[in-house]
This record gives sequence, C-alpha cells and structure tokens, in this order.
Amino acid sequence: MNTNLNNDYNVAPPATHNVPATLADTEHFSMQGLADMLGQNMALVNAMATVVGGMSDRFDKIDSDYRSIETSVQSMEVSMSAVQKDIKDIKENEEITYSQQENMREAVDRRVLQLLEIPLKSADRTYEDRMRLRKYSKRFHARCWVESSWKGHLRRPYRQTPKKYYDDAIRDIEAWIPKNGTDALIDEVDRDAKINREAKASGY
Repeated sequence: MNTNLNNDYNVAPPATHNVPATLADTEHFSMQGLADMLGQNMALVNAMATVVGGMSDRFDKIDSDYRSIETSVQSMEVSMSAVQKDIKDIKENEEITYSQQENMREAVDRRVLQLLEIPLKSADRTYEDRMRLRKYSKRFHARCWVESSWKGHLRRPYRQTPKKYYDDAIRDIEAWIPKNGTDALIDEVDRDAKINREAKASGY
C-alpha cells in the first residue's frame, strides 16, 4: 500500500509558518513585530506631517494672497473715493449756468423793488413808481451786486460764481440792505443828482 498519498495526487505539503519554537524565539518575534509596527507608524506619521505641512504652507500662501487682494481692494476704494471727490470739487467749482445767472439778476431786481417799495409786477406800478425806479434803480442795482459779494459767495463778475455757492449767493442778495441804510442811499443819489444839475447849469 502506497502511503505517500500527497505525492500520488500532487497535493502540496502543508505550509510551514515561522512559528517560534521556544519562549526566547517568541519574545524576539514579538519585539521585532512591535518594532516593525512602530517603524511603519512613524513613517506614516512623518508622511502625514509632511502632507499637513504642505497644506499649511498652501493655506498660508492663500491667506497671504487674500490679504494682498484685500489691500489692493482697499487701495482701489481709497483711490475711487479720491477720484469721486475730485469730480465733485470740479462740478462744484464750475461757474454757474446761464439759467442760474438769470435767477441772480431776477433776485437783484426783486430786492431793489422791495427796498424802494415798488410793486413787483409792472402792471401794478404807478407813474410815480416808474419815475422812482428810473431814478434810483441803477445805483441800487450796482450796490446790491457789490455789497452782496462781501460775504464771499457771490463773485465779481457774478457770472464767475461757483455752483457750490449759488444758493448762498441768492440768500445774500435776498437779504441785502445798503451798508448805510436804504434812506441814506436814496439821499446819496439825490445829492449826486443835484450836483450834476448845478454843474450843467454852470456850463460844466
């Protein structure tokens, strides 16, 4: 009877494992396995540390780039604000428009009529009103333009008044009172008229 069955049926012999034969071998095997495991873990830890370090560097770069962009945006905002201010200053320092000039002239006309106590509407004026206006209007208009400019808003010539002072200039005109009073200015015109009549009468 053939007892070598494994050979007859081509069956591979049982696998041989490195099983420690003695206690010393067992201790050596355990320590060696533990050392190998520790070595592998350390290698894994080092690899992870390298990856994390790389990610940290990338995050630092992203943060740096973000701060750079933020600084650039802030700088652009400051520049834009400066540009807007310059544009506003240019617009405000532009001379008043023709329409605004007309409004100023009308404001002066109204103020002179008010001070001379003459109706604003031409249809409401009497002959005496028209004569009074004819006599005093020129001097009153001239003084109104000059003295209204003393507050620094109305320019001379008035066409050069900056737009930013337009409203203030109108208010200055509407509040104007002759430096020495209305009656004093009327007396001044009457006195000058008398001097001129006497001069003409004398042949001058």
